[in-house]
Amino acid sequence: MYAQDFDDRLPPSRQWRTASVDYYRNAFYPDDRQLRCPDAKSPWTYAMNSALSKLGTGSMTHPETTALIFDADSQVPDAYGGRDMFRLRHSGLGTVSFADGHAKLVKPDDPRWTP
Repeated sequence: MYAQDFDDRLPPSRQWRTASVDYYRNAFYPDDRQLRCPDAKSPWTYAMNSALSKLGTGSMTHPETTALIFDADSQVPDAYGGRDMFRLRHSGLGTVSFADGHAKLVKPDDPRWTP
């Protein structure tokens, strides 16, 4: 939805959470405007794939395998990076939200997704 409102461009990775906070639905705790996995201990628990910063959605060749937002641990709200930040929280799996809009649990070495 963010991209639809901004000429089909994704948010800048350094401000992805801040830029897209108005698009969250039922994803944060009461009176708290942050995305947070209930199984995590860090204050901010997701990161954006920095390779997609401000990228136009039409320029992606495989959005169905391109990680957009994924499980991470951070001390800053707008965490961004690559596979090195990926965290496993769910029985040896991690949550990945893909650029085409679907999300699933994946193994860290699964070749079907790219950071």
